[in-house]
Amino acid sequence: NLTYARFADFDNDDYDYKTLDNATGFGVDLGFVYELRPNYSNFKANDTTADNFKDKNKYKLKIGVSVTDVGYVNYKDGIKEAFNVANTNLNQDQFEAGEDFGDALSTFYTRTNAATGYKMDLPTALHVNVDYSLNEKFYLNLNTDFSLMSKSRITANRISNVVSFTPRYESKWFSFYVPLSIIENN
Repeated sequence: NLTYARFADFDNDDYDYKTLDNATGFGVDLGFVYELRPNYSNFKANDTTADNFKDKNKYKLKIGVSVTDVGYVNYKDGIKEAFNVANTNLNQDQFEAGEDFGDALSTFYTRTNAATGYKMDLPTALHVNVDYSLNEKFYLNLNTDFSLMSKSRITANRISNVVSFTPRYESKWFSFYVPLSIIENN
């Protein structure tokens, strides 16, 4: 099955996205960052050294956690159609022969449902970042991004799940990163 949601004039080349005045929504991001600074006293500035520590990371461990894109957009005038896309005897030239994408879907596939108005969920995700300072120049970073949207939820956008480990060298004038990532596409 394929769900195709749009506005009536979406495929029109002159479509004005500013006319979405009958769309409402809600969204919020939440997060925090914590830094462990066991050598805090080494970085206290007095009047003569106030600018001396701008290029220094002052933490031993930094942890950031956030949940982003919690919410939705409700398109009250939108059109939502569902199609059974079981027709496999179709080539690209046949599909592109239609006037637009919706025309091609209607021509080659069976419409199973149609409605006016739909709500799209934002791609809610959990992000965790841990940065550890081995010494003044070398760091280890672990960054994760996990989709909190169910794969079975057809009205949701999702991000890819990602885990990245990045050792790095960092100085005032030069930095070198070696990221290693695993990506799970949803």
